[in-house]
Amino acid sequence: MSTNGGSGYFLAVAYKKRGFLLYFVTITFFLLLFSSCRKDTSWNSAWVVPLVNDTLDIRKFVNDSTIEVNNGYYYLNLKRNLYNFSLTDIVAIPDTTIDRTTSLAVQSLNVNPGLQFYNTIEEHTLNLQDLQLKLIQLNGGAIDFELTNPVGTGIYITIELPGVTKNGVMLSKTFFIQAGSQSNPGRISETIQLVDYQIDLTGQNGTSYNLLQSRVKIKSDPNGIPVTVTNNHIFNIKATFRDVKLYYARGYFGNRTLQDTTTFNLAALNSVVGGAIDIQNTSVKLILENGIKIDGSGIIHFLKNTNSQGTTVSLSGPGVGTAFTINQPTGSFSTLQPSVREFLFNSGNSNVEQFIENLGAVNEIGYKIDINPWGNTSGGWNEVYPQSRLRLAVEAQMPLSIKMDALTIRDTFDLKLEQNKDKSHVESGVLQLDLDNAFPFAGQLKILFLDENGAVVEMVNGTQPIASSLYGQPNAQGLKHNKSSVEIPLNANVVDKLNTIKKIIVEAVFDTPDPMTSSNQMVSIPADAYLGIKAKAKFQLKMNV
Repeated sequence: MSTNGGSGYFLAVAYKKRGFLLYFVTITFFLLLFSSCRKDTSWNSAWVVPLVNDTLDIRKFVNDSTIEVNNGYYYLNLKRNLYNFSLTDIVAIPDTTIDRTTSLAVQSLNVNPGLQFYNTIEEHTLNLQDLQLKLIQLNGGAIDFELTNPVGTGIYITIELPGVTKNGVMLSKTFFIQAGSQSNPGRISETIQLVDYQIDLTGQNGTSYNLLQSRVKIKSDPNGIPVTVTNNHIFNIKATFRDVKLYYARGYFGNRTLQDTTTFNLAALNSVVGGAIDIQNTSVKLILENGIKIDGSGIIHFLKNTNSQGTTVSLSGPGVGTAFTINQPTGSFSTLQPSVREFLFNSGNSNVEQFIENLGAVNEIGYKIDINPWGNTSGGWNEVYPQSRLRLAVEAQMPLSIKMDALTIRDTFDLKLEQNKDKSHVESGVLQLDLDNAFPFAGQLKILFLDENGAVVEMVNGTQPIASSLYGQPNAQGLKHNKSSVEIPLNANVVDKLNTIKKIIVEAVFDTPDPMTSSNQMVSIPADAYLGIKAKAKFQLKMNV
């Protein structure tokens, strides 16, 4: 929510280019490799190595359903789907095989060339579990046919599927199969694509469901020979429906429950280890949108987040923990209007500010949706359309205004660096950051050096703070900015302990100071705010030859 646009951004500002420290130690490492076999002469030399020249801003987040510009300042307008059920999540047709073993109803029959000797219709029940479908429309899928002929003359088999139509025309296909025998029947395989077909599943009487009709007609080859067909001649007819893609479905979709606990992480917030933020004028909505013609009920069990210190805040307010009904949409294909239920959380009716200010990296929502909890009350008139969705979304609107009180961000890096003082080695150094800050916050930098057990062996503070833009001057575009130079000394104490240092922690502490007072204030982020960074390493290298 607002943490993405607020403190989440400041994390990116602080650490997007954090690799410059690693560049410094890598360059230093290679310089240490310059050593000779004999130590006869030594001298000191000063080195300056440029590391980073970059500008960080948040323009890429603007107009992507995250941040907008309003009256010259950034405004959070976050829109995200938490879950989104579509047609295929509600109604799905599994791959289904219809296997007909057809034979004569009489003991034997003399069949002359061109005689139709079989014509029957059957109904096949599709295994759709608790679905009771009456009508479906398809935009994909196929039927794979496999047919055999056990008699000694060629035959024509016509397969009709009453109720399966395209543009009002019934699906009908005639296959020719060469002569065969009972031990070695003739065979044929063929596939029919099912794009734009409609299937009526109400059966011959028009009142049932999940019933697919098939009519089979068998005629001997007019150019063949007379044969005797007995009831021991088995004509195998197999039709496999596969990869069926629904466009529309009508029927009773059963009583089912959709429930889950969904977790979404804001990984950058794991680096926040202390301090606090304050926000205001926050408005968060949970929106339930239903475009499926079903009766339903639901409940949001909880919505909570947990920060890096293990503190969990659960959102309380309207709609959380209370069951609600789900209304049906109106209209149909081109006129479908989903029903919408909104749960609004603001400072007056919930703890939404405390929820966001917790800066939770791990966010969880638990929900339950019951479809047709009262049974088949629609008389088999549940409907789902191509654009139908059952969607839970979150929207957050607020000025991108924030107050920071010692907001502490920390990250850890491995460091493997050793040097021998009897050979060429670094004696001291400084990491210098030249900054041009157009954000209304200030910061202090610190580096902690750790041994292999994680104990702090040395700590170095930046010599100057990152100056807030509020203490600076407008640029040519009228945007206030402030330049500062921060040095982080790598003094002799650090250099002496390089062999024991295995990790470094980079820590930044942010505040939003008021130029007129000594306290922090609520600040708005101006449009086009940026942080320019030029980093270089300066160090003294003692060369032994």
